[in-house]
Amino acid sequence: MGWLFGILGLCSSLLLPAVVNCQNGKNNVPRLKLTYKEMMELNNVVTFGGIANSSSYQAFLLDEEKGRLFVGAKDHIFSFNLININKDVLKIVWPPSPSRRNECKWAGKDLVKECANFIRVLQHYNQSHLYACGTGAFHPVCAYIEVGHRPEIKDNERKYARKDL
Repeated sequence: MGWLFGILGLCSSLLLPAVVNCQNGKNNVPRLKLTYKEMMELNNVVTFGGIANSSSYQAFLLDEEKGRLFVGAKDHIFSFNLININKDVLKIVWPPSPSRRNECKWAGKDLVKECANFIRVLQHYNQSHLYACGTGAFHPVCAYIEVGHRPEIKDNERKYARKDL
């Protein structure tokens, strides 16, 4: 029975430093912390102006393989180059249908603020497509979006592949 207490004592002495470190919170502190103002002063920040009168950027999907960041916004899906966000920006305009927009307006909703297609879901479907869903002016709508193949595909093969984004 004494050997059991010896093993328990050894295990507790090994685990105690790990528990103390977690309680201090040192593992959860970021190594570098910059404010927006500090980043702008360093001139190392590339910004995207976005769409006028819109701040509804809620769906994000990173595709490191293609070097793209897909962003869902109000009535739009953007595809940004990961190296330079302002280079090679692609977009799909995806507003709700006029009939859905009118229904939304007749229901007493604000035409500008509420009767839009706010993109909420962006998900990889396969190597060449994304699955995207939006609010569709209170009538949800989803679609498969062709984003093309990996960049390493040869140019002569690429001419046969349609690329929307």
